[in-house]
Amino acid sequence: MFFLRFLEREISIHPSFFGNNVHERLKDRLYADLEGSCNGEYYIICIMDIHNISPGKVRPGSGEAHFTILYRAILWKPFKGETVGGRPREEDTAHHGACRLIAPSLPSNRKVFSAMLVL
Repeated sequence: MFFLRFLEREISIHPSFFGNNVHERLKDRLYADLEGSCNGEYYIICIMDIHNISPGKVRPGSGEAHFTILYRAILWKPFKGETVGGRPREEDTAHHGACRLIAPSLPSNRKVFSAMLVL
């Protein structure tokens, strides 16, 4: 089943990346780290938008800045007994010919993908 939820993530960046484009760097890192990932409970299909990026807190010793990001994402959480349609893309011969589904790659233009989901 698909869900739309608010989630938080803490991201740290090295001092060499401090500058005018810190927020863009944080957004790119969030998208790269989380879209298409699974945490064992649910899959993050797409990050819809970012609602808040906290002010950075510099940690003594390392000099890295830690930011807390509040974002909204589309999640897929499969339930026991849920039927999902799809085509196998890759065969896993180590498990006696069992097939697994490969998630399609996300388009680079996120606005287009967001518009497709609304329709």
